[in-house]
Amino acid sequence: MRRRKLLAGLGSTATIPLVAGCLTDDDEDDDENEEEEENSSDDGNESIDDGENGSEDGNESDDGNESEDGNDNESTTNSIETLSQTELDDAAEDDRNVEATATVTADGESVVIEGQLEAATPCHEAVVTGTTLEDGTLTVRVGLEKTDADTCTQMISQIDYKATVDITDGEATSVVVVHTDRVDETTAADTEL
Repeated sequence: MRRRKLLAGLGSTATIPLVAGCLTDDDEDDDENEEEEENSSDDGNESIDDGENGSEDGNESDDGNESEDGNDNESTTNSIETLSQTELDDAAEDDRNVEATATVTADGESVVIEGQLEAATPCHEAVVTGTTLEDGTLTVRVGLEKTDADTCTQMISQIDYKATVDITDGEATSVVVVHTDRVDETTAADTEL
């Protein structure tokens, strides 16, 4: 009987280290599995990084969007200079005080436009808002942009400008100048070259 108790005691004692050893092996296996999962997630991060690089390539397609915006200008380059900003005396709020006109001259591949716009204040400058060259017609859109002046007289003003458009691809046989000013959008010139 004592022998059976001893053997039973030894058997239960012997199984404890085996079980403990199994637990240790399982823990090591779990650690290895976690490391493998981390490595595989690292690989996944690398593929995410690749995806981000791909989205940066998508940003290059944004450059394509810029060129789509530039489709208006892909056949031309332009520059504009505000020559003067003149306050008007006795300006009527509802009527046009400045005639929306522009003169066009062409010299080879360059078109020079001189015109005037009506602004709500003298703190504006003329800007080219778009150019298109289609079927020989060069359309130049000129608008107004506020300047960074801290103070400004609240007086309707005439803004005189000079714009130069260089045609880099194609040929213009006519020029249309469209003004957008304080009053409305209007055709300021429609000239055959």
